[in-house]
Amino acid sequence: EAGLEGLFNGPLLGKAVGFEGKAGFIEELVIAGDLGHLGAEGLRSVALIDDDVRELERAHERGIQTYAAPRQGGLQEQDFDEIFAALGICDRFNCVSSTPASRATT
Repeated sequence: EAGLEGLFNGPLLGKAVGFEGKAGFIEELVIAGDLGHLGAEGLRSVALIDDDVRELERAHERGIQTYAAPRQGGLQEQDFDEIFAALGICDRFNCVSSTPASRATT
């Protein structure tokens, strides 16, 4: 458990699968699911972090924000800092760490 729930406004899904890949699954969530409140431009408010280039391409084509995850070792703390900065959650020098202990001191 990375302790990221408090940093995002919506569900965090680890194993999302669908007929049209993760992008199709996300699109369904935005159109008729838990993310329907995002409205017509909702796909632009969603981020997909994945190590599968095909999944990232499908998501990017739909307007979903995409971030490549390293195949080996997964995402590291500095990766989350870059993602949070890109999402506008923090700037590169004042970022909320992904670890619960350091988040408590921020």
